[in-house]
Amino acid sequence: AGAGEAGTLRRLFVPEAARVDKVPVHARSALGPATRLAGPLVITEAATTTVVPDGFDVTVHEEGHLVLTRRMAMREAAE
Repeated sequence: AGAGEAGTLRRLFVPEAARVDKVPVHARSALGPATRLAGPLVITEAATTTVVPDGFDVTVHEEGHLVLTRRMAMREAAE
């Protein structure tokens, strides 16, 4: 499977854990507005790659921007 296809994994070094994990890869073009995914994961596109670390979520803004939010911050804001 190529990058961004369902089931694609990529090896990613996780410095906080000092190990390499296999994480899902998503094609940016396949993510529509309001898409929300939990890290760790990788988002690929022609000009760049975005790494979403463990503990973060990524949401696609209505204008197409990727917005990363730390999960702890989201829980604190909800309280």
